[in-house]
Amino acid sequence: MRIQLLSIVLCLPFLNCAAFAQPVGTAAAVNQSAHGTAPQQSVRTITIGDNIIHDERIETDAGGLLQVLLADGTTFTVGPGSQLTIDSFVYDPDRGTAKVTASLGKGLFRFIGGKTSKTPDGAVLNTPVGTVGIRGAIADMAFDPGYGIPSHIDLRYGDRITLRLRDGTSTRLYKAGYSIVIEGSKVSVRRTPEQWTGVFQDSISGRNGAGGGAKVKPTGGMVIASGIPKTNSEFPLPLNAMPIPPLPPGNQDPQVVDQGKSDFLSQKVLQSCGSYCGPE
Repeated sequence: MRIQLLSIVLCLPFLNCAAFAQPVGTAAAVNQSAHGTAPQQSVRTITIGDNIIHDERIETDAGGLLQVLLADGTTFTVGPGSQLTIDSFVYDPDRGTAKVTASLGKGLFRFIGGKTSKTPDGAVLNTPVGTVGIRGAIADMAFDPGYGIPSHIDLRYGDRITLRLRDGTSTRLYKAGYSIVIEGSKVSVRRTPEQWTGVFQDSISGRNGAGGGAKVKPTGGMVIASGIPKTNSEFPLPLNAMPIPPLPPGNQDPQVVDQGKSDFLSQKVLQSCGSYCGPE
């Protein structure tokens, strides 16, 4: 059994801890500026292909953007003006299980689960509003994002998202297109407004012409020669046709959104009142 353990490293007083810094992932995409500060090391500028170190504090500026790829296929997208630290990552490729714990600060984040979100309690994210657990899902998260928009967690696709508040109460999502919204001490569930999705997409789309700090800037010819178009671009992801996951049988939790018996009506209301309709 091969287990890749990327966790807390215990250093003896006479050893240099920096020599034992463990990589937990790779910078798969970067729009600078994104900076990292690993334990007992100076600040560095992260460029595409760089290793991301365990317990490294990652920060982006107003124009920065970073995607971190873990060995199991899990990805974190860190938007502009955001902070992320990966506290631990454990991956067993033989069993196909993985667990990640990360700390998210203010900012915008997208989490796409690999083996971590398919493992029970495999994806645990400590955030400014509480602890987020993700199971088999794609989640967009915005904490104090500005633009007059409150902090919120969106289920873009998949199984479920659970937010456990500091007082021990939990709120959950089981349906794509809905959000957990945090406004001060008030927590609610509502359909995700189009405005929020638009702001998020604009923020994490990056800028044209950026090279991610690569020594050789990628060109169209290099992309064609790589074979990526043959294996990827010819098979676009049907984002507008994602299936809606069902609720677990017998779940009567009042915090869980229903399965959209009035979806058609809700869509008409959303269209008529604009991009933000307020709480449902």
